[in-house]
Amino acid sequence: MNKDRPAQRTRRLNLRSLTILGVIVLIAIPSLFVIKTIQDRTGRKAFLNEAKARLKDDQPALALGYINRYLELSPDDVEALALKAKILADGARNGTQALDAVQALNQVLGRSSEGPEKQDVRRRLARLNLELRRPRAAESQARELIQKGAEGEAEAHRLLAHALEAIGETEKKTGAIEEARKEYETAESIEPGDVPGVVNLADLYRDRLEQPAKAGEVLDRLVARTAADPKKHASALLARARHATLLRLTAKPDELPGLNARAEADVLKAVNDDPSDRKVRLAAAEIALRRRDTAAA
Repeated sequence: MNKDRPAQRTRRLNLRSLTILGVIVLIAIPSLFVIKTIQDRTGRKAFLNEAKARLKDDQPALALGYINRYLELSPDDVEALALKAKILADGARNGTQALDAVQALNQVLGRSSEGPEKQDVRRRLARLNLELRRPRAAESQARELIQKGAEGEAEAHRLLAHALEAIGETEKKTGAIEEARKEYETAESIEPGDVPGVVNLADLYRDRLEQPAKAGEVLDRLVARTAADPKKHASALLARARHATLLRLTAKPDELPGLNARAEADVLKAVNDDPSDRKVRLAAAEIALRRRDTAAA
């Protein structure tokens, strides 16, 4: 009987040890899992933070590498995908890169909720599709941009106008050209001092609608509205001088002296406004050469 007692105590001791060990294991395994999860998240976040830091340092190629690594680990992060799309869109230098950017932007558009970020995606998509000569896609994005809250934004109407003008030109649709005119005019009413946008309207009147007088009126308004801003005023004057020069191509012989005088006067005023502008100085040099004044040129 006495010989059996130690064996019973040993069995009791082993059972107790196993119970304690089991409790430790039950606590330790979830804890290790939590620690590993935290470490993984911290590591993934480091890639995202590094990408943002590289962007601040104007190193988009390095930023793209970090963001791609982060998306491999967190493919459903819409914020990171939007950052990748922005990097691709801003850095696109050829058709292949632009298509990659469009693909990424479309992914963001399909995943993100409605808001300012989604509107920015639509703007970028419209611009890229215009660069890729896909005016129908650009038109769709620009219309949705306006419908979703950008009706008071000049750029949105200009994007739609660009798309409609391209559609009218490639598909020979006069209705699209007329609608483009209205969109350019809406943009002008919202932002009357925007030189490139208003010049587009003038070009449309002259080249597409064959109304050079209306184009001249548009440019006269632009010159008057930018008078308080020397740089913008110089650009507006240069645009009006270019318009007069283009009219020379179809003008009657007796109209040429007046057109030449108007163009020269505007270029000289532009030089006074912004003598550092290369385009302005080149235009002045061309006029000097036309006068055979090589020293001034």
